[in-house]
Amino acid sequence: MSTRRLLNLVFQLRQESSFVAKITGSQRISFADERLMDIPEALTGQAHPVRQAIARAEKQRAMEPKRAAALRKAKARRAVSRR
Repeated sequence: MSTRRLLNLVFQLRQESSFVAKITGSQRISFADERLMDIPEALTGQAHPVRQAIARAEKQRAMEPKRAAALRKAKARRAVSRR
């Protein structure tokens, strides 16, 4: 299979496919799922639990590099103080 054929197949994948979700770092939520989550949100005035989980996961993903940097910095500080 040629690279062109492979890319053509990939571009035709749905947004909620596992491959696209993994590559883009997004959740596997379709347009229909989004609209279905809007119904309880409109009725209750609160965010749907799935949206809350997605927001927490995105926040954690954004904080991961900062957390790793802080851990490296603390480890370096401990190494210097032990000398």
